[in-house]
Amino acid sequence: FTIKAGSFHYFRVPYSHLRQRIQKCKDLGLNALEVYVPWNYHEPQPGLIDFTTLDPFFDMVKNEFADLVILLRPGPYICAEWDFGGLPWFLLAEDGLQIRTYESKYIAHVTRWWTALFSHLMQNKMFYKQGGPIVMVQIENEFGFYGDVVN
Repeated sequence: FTIKAGSFHYFRVPYSHLRQRIQKCKDLGLNALEVYVPWNYHEPQPGLIDFTTLDPFFDMVKNEFADLVILLRPGPYICAEWDFGGLPWFLLAEDGLQIRTYESKYIAHVTRWWTALFSHLMQNKMFYKQGGPIVMVQIENEFGFYGDVVN
């Protein structure tokens, strides 16, 4: 299986255009979509997690474009020329929190976010083993450019 992927930012595409845009990816010969999930888009306030824009996209790929697979990129940092790289603003408001490190406050927030996201995706059977489109997951983005986190 040769992966021919293109990046797809569902959070930038109005729902009314999703089907057409996904079809255009297929028309280009792609068999995979690389999909970022911006944390700050889905959690605009601490603890207020909303996947109502994520679900229609994943449902559409799973049910209408079954020959496409997804390479999931859930951050926590995604870059994607998105505000604060997809990190939520409230991380900056917490004293002592150091983003993109192993600092315990940051890791606690990331763990909470990933637990919510992955639980949601598992519950909706979006992983390949469950019959869904997600075949791979890449955490973080461009980490080597940020700094050297050894310990």
